[in-house]
Amino acid sequence: MDTNRWYKIPVNNGISGDGGKFHIYASRGSSDNLCLFFAGGGVVWDEYTAARPVTALKALSGHPTFYWNNLRSVTTFMNIQQGITAVRNPLNPFCDWNIVVISYSTGDFHLGNGDFPYKNEAGEDSVLHCHGFMNTCLSLDAACRLFPSPEKILIAGDSAGGFAVPAFAGIIREKYYPDCSDITLFSDSSILKNAHWAEISDNVWHAPDMIRSRIKSDNLILDLYRNVYENYGESFRYLFAGSSRDQVLSAYQSAVNGGDYVSNESTLNTYHDNLCDTVHRLEEITMSFRFFIYDKKLLPLPDSILPDSSPIPMLSSGTVHTAVRNPLFITMRSDGVSMAEWLHDAVTGDLYSAGRGLIS
Repeated sequence: MDTNRWYKIPVNNGISGDGGKFHIYASRGSSDNLCLFFAGGGVVWDEYTAARPVTALKALSGHPTFYWNNLRSVTTFMNIQQGITAVRNPLNPFCDWNIVVISYSTGDFHLGNGDFPYKNEAGEDSVLHCHGFMNTCLSLDAACRLFPSPEKILIAGDSAGGFAVPAFAGIIREKYYPDCSDITLFSDSSILKNAHWAEISDNVWHAPDMIRSRIKSDNLILDLYRNVYENYGESFRYLFAGSSRDQVLSAYQSAVNGGDYVSNESTLNTYHDNLCDTVHRLEEITMSFRFFIYDKKLLPLPDSILPDSSPIPMLSSGTVHTAVRNPLFITMRSDGVSMAEWLHDAVTGDLYSAGRGLIS
């Protein structure tokens, strides 16, 4: 592999949600460091959401969509050359790292291991292949072949991918890289509370027992990080980032609680409360957790964007959803530091929080 160039790597026996092929992306850097990055892309929790994957037509018409069920060509642009994966941008402090992007197209936070039957919007029998766990293990097999002996490892993910970071941290350490003692965990924008996560992981995703047994509450990311700490203590560095009034997650939180997919003052307040609670509870797990909280605001979309018949209420002005894989990774600052600088400092041992004052 040439350095600082992205390669699309087919994953034999991997499968996307709609039954299509599965692949990952890899770039070789000039250092011996490795970033394993879990991509995001929505989530499925019932038949209604399974029947509404992202398509260009639905997005343009304003109909609700909840997850990617295959790896369309557009995801190539989404997965690479943005933020931490901009390997040719000298302003990116990770541009010299080896990077593997573990793609996501199964609606199961990378945790599922079975098939979920549902009826699509036309009333036809369909199957969602929730094989994120298998896809990830096969992807890690490939990553280990490509980069067998890293000096440092950053296990990172955004949105849906952030849940996979603590879920796979122990597997990565014990099975794939037992000789690497310098590992940092980082989840960006991965908060979604649901009192039924255990049931969903069982009946929808068919997650393996080793995953399902960790789910104890409505806060999945908290349960997964608590399990990591109980088993590995301070042998990892622990990092978490969140947007103070995340426009996207506020709408998902409303939907997963049985409401409309809508971001408004009420749902933004609920998300902000969830973020505050999650940060406090992560600190209760270990005071070694460090945070990057940001508040880059979005403007409301003009009424002309969606048709008059759109079934989706307009998303009100909140803050951006995720930063690690978009230009904000380098340009946006919190307490005078960019996420790129903060994260690079952390993986080199200089651990601190930024933007902590944005939450109570």
